[in-house]
Amino acid sequence: MLLISGIIAIHLAVLTGYLLWKNSAPAITLLGMGIIMFTLAYLFNVNEYQLSCGGNFLKAFYDYIYEAFTNRFLEAGLLIMLFGGYIEYMKKIKASDAIIYLMMRPVSVFKKNAYLFSIIVIPIGTIIYMALPSATAMGLFFMATIYPVLLGLGVSRGFALSVISACTIFDVGIASWNSNIAAEALQINISQYFSVQLPVMIPLVFISMLFIYLSNKHFDKKESQNQSIKPYMIKIEDWEKVPHLFYALFPLLPILILLISPYQMRITSSLSISIIISFFIVGIVDSIVKKSVVQALKSMDCFWEGFGKICMSVVVLMICADVFSQGLIRMGFIDFIIYILTILPVGDFILMFTLGVVVFFSVLLVGSGVSLFSSILPLMPELAETIGVSTLALTVSMQLITGIARIASPIAIIVLTVTKLAGVSPMLLIKRNLVPMLVVSLSVIIIGYFFIN
Repeated sequence: MLLISGIIAIHLAVLTGYLLWKNSAPAITLLGMGIIMFTLAYLFNVNEYQLSCGGNFLKAFYDYIYEAFTNRFLEAGLLIMLFGGYIEYMKKIKASDAIIYLMMRPVSVFKKNAYLFSIIVIPIGTIIYMALPSATAMGLFFMATIYPVLLGLGVSRGFALSVISACTIFDVGIASWNSNIAAEALQINISQYFSVQLPVMIPLVFISMLFIYLSNKHFDKKESQNQSIKPYMIKIEDWEKVPHLFYALFPLLPILILLISPYQMRITSSLSISIIISFFIVGIVDSIVKKSVVQALKSMDCFWEGFGKICMSVVVLMICADVFSQGLIRMGFIDFIIYILTILPVGDFILMFTLGVVVFFSVLLVGSGVSLFSSILPLMPELAETIGVSTLALTVSMQLITGIARIASPIAIIVLTVTKLAGVSPMLLIKRNLVPMLVVSLSVIIIGYFFIN
């Protein structure tokens, strides 16, 4: 039954990808396919799912949906909605225009080498991302600040989105959920685990920069020949009437507050609190500048508009993607993949290489690095013994791959979020990210096998 359910799960995942490629409504598509897979898992009794449901599938599924909505809204969902509201407020008071104007002044000299300059954003963004616990929040922040600057330099929308998404591929550091659960499973301190991740990550950053550059140059050249997509130029003059340049500090305020907070406090909730604190600080300053509390309060009201927009678009997508990924797992998709790997008659490096490739493409289907890694983490000791490598080497390698592969998935929330804000198809970003991220993932396997092991 495991083989049958696993094969069905793969077919349903491929069908989902096809529907998304045809621009079907992503939230309904993911939710619908997730419900189908949950239902089939119950009917086929995959991994004794009927027993865990207590004989009442509808109640068990309702409880899961309720828990998914509750957890998402209380954790990452709330953070992303707060970020969305704060960004909307920054636009209203023209603080976003101020920071873009100030950044455009010095970087405008790089217009002749816009592509080379743009990839420098990747290591900078990677460092910032280690302080943020959410790839989607990072994407929202960069779409409000860095994205217009990159367009202003003359790069294409696709290149700018590829660079921004690449800033979120290295799921490392103390704020990383996957890193924390991996360290706990290995029974080592998170700092020790990070000390292993860091030397691996540094060369991977440069590899990602190189292949993101080459991939996007290729597609930009191809698309310019087809005249389907042209670089979107923004001039500095568009922001020359920004009234208060010191407002440029405001979009960065939540990050600055987070960075000066105690290191052990840098978790999702503290970032949410820093956004709320920043919101009120900016409101007070804005009321003083405008010399009108009423006008300042009217501007602050748009916070809830941005909050609601993100709730309706991004957070709902996150929940639907969760249902889809959990449906795949309930269908025995992970167990099926692991079973196939354990019966392959190949050597240890080839087996680790195969596992890495399988994990990469599994993330493409599931759309979530966290869901997949959480599912395979308990199997790491057994897999490491089968392959003939250390559990540490395998865990670090697979954890990095789940983060890297995420931006090549058409159902990943970070991909859906940035492409929705840019008004382009997710497939435009996927085709630019797929090969570079596959190369980076294969590099992880080589480093993990020959150096960490």
